[in-house]
Amino acid sequence: LDAQNALPNIHALIAACRRFGCPVIFTRFVISADDDSRARLRDKVGIGREFDENLYFEGTFGAELHKSIAPRPGEEVIDKPRRSAFFKTPLLDLLNQHEVDSIIVCGGSTSGCIRPTVCDAEQHDFRVVVAEDAIFDRFKAVHALNLFDMSRAQADVLPTVEILERLEAIQQHRGKGR
Repeated sequence: LDAQNALPNIHALIAACRRFGCPVIFTRFVISADDDSRARLRDKVGIGREFDENLYFEGTFGAELHKSIAPRPGEEVIDKPRRSAFFKTPLLDLLNQHEVDSIIVCGGSTSGCIRPTVCDAEQHDFRVVVAEDAIFDRFKAVHALNLFDMSRAQADVLPTVEILERLEAIQQHRGKGR
């Protein structure tokens, strides 16, 4: 339910970024068949706990973007082998090519993929904005604690409406030739 509630805000952020000419980059957690991540993930979950080790293979439900979020031609989709979108991916190079200094992060899950990505982005000196109502986690308490922690050290954690207002203000400022 929290993921479904986040979707309209994710759509709004993507639409605004497209409208203002900001790069839109999608990431997917995908395990290749020859990657030893499968065994590591199974081991981390622990013996006796259920884990669908095929969940994140290419073409499976867990590895795909939500059907309502379709990248447009020219928009990058990065397959990431770990939780952070920066680890062993071309994301940093792409952001540098586009001369990006700030990123807006949305999607899921707050504790699993968002927070590691935010931490790595901050370590690479990006200004990071987390759309608090455009991300989600399995548990509300985990979501809230991770938002609190990210806001203290790595990111501006804001509601989508405020991010959209700030994007609009930046666009208006640019339009005035300043």
